[in-house]
Formats: sequence, C-alpha cells, structure tokens
Amino acid sequence: NNNNNNNNTNSNESQLQLVAEITKLDAQRTQFVLQDWLALRLSKLEDHALYNRQLVHRMSDNEVQYLKSYGELLEQHFSRTVLNHLPQEAWKQLDDATMVEEPDWDRFVFCRTTTAVEIGTGDNAADHAAGSS
Repeated sequence: NNNNNNNNTNSNESQLQLVAEITKLDAQRTQFVLQDWLALRLSKLEDHALYNRQLVHRMSDNEVQYLKSYGELLEQHFSRTVLNHLPQEAWKQLDDATMVEEPDWDRFVFCRTTTAVEIGTGDNAADHAAGSS
C-alpha cells in the first residue's frame, strides 16, 4: 500500500512538472510573439515616420508619443548633418508632399480575422470570412 502512495505521489509530481514546463514554454512563446510584434510595429513607425504623421488618428497615445520623439530626434540629426548646409530655397522643396516616401502598398500582409471583413475598394475588393487567412 505504501508503494502505491509513492507511485501516485511521483506520478502527480511528474504531471505537475510537465504542466509547469508547458505553461512556462507557452509564456515564453507568447513573450516572443509580443516582442516580435512590437519590434515590427516600431520599425513600421520609423521606416515611414514622415508619412505616418498623417495617420496619428489610427495610433495609440504611446505610438503617437513615440513617433513625435522619433521625429524630433530625426529632425535634430538631419539638421546637424545635412539641412543646415542647404540653401533656404531647398528647404521649401523638402515640405513638398511628393518628397514624403509612402509605404509599399503592393507588399503582401497576412492576417487572420475574427469577424468577416471587406478589404479594398472597387475592383480590388476582397471578402474574407472569419478565421480565414
């Protein structure tokens, strides 16, 4: 009878260790996914900082603050290294809308939706059912 108790105790401990390891692994996976997502989000903000100024209504308060801080640092850097050495007439051209680089709108983006959505307009419209990629 004592052997059965020891076997049950060892079995329970093994199961608890397995559950703890699986939980730890899942937490690490979740942490990796979140860190990767945040790094990608920040790179998108930085890569098209000037263009993203038009999209602040779609961003969180933290993203807007980050974009402002990044823009100020970028402006200081460019002023010190390039802009202060340009003639004043050249500055006016820099404010032209055609000088602001847009993201590549033809690049593919993959996502999974939780509800049905329509993406695009006109001939480019596509319906996606919930759960589809």
